[in-house]
Amino acid sequence: MEVLREMSLKPGDRVEFHINKDNRLVVTPVDSEWLKTLDEILGSMTDVYEGFDLQKEREEWDSKYF
Repeated sequence: MEVLREMSLKPGDRVEFHINKDNRLVVTPVDSEWLKTLDEILGSMTDVYEGFDLQKEREEWDSKYF
């Protein structure tokens, strides 16, 4: 919890974890503004794929290319 306070993180904030060259765990906040924008864009496109059969599309690609 102390780490969250030091980084000014709140519940629900997104973070990434990785190990640096000194084998220390590094916690990095993820810029959530671009994620909010992406969610808004994707949410506005719900009708784009209406009637689209993803499974059929995958099967056609598999039969052609794999």
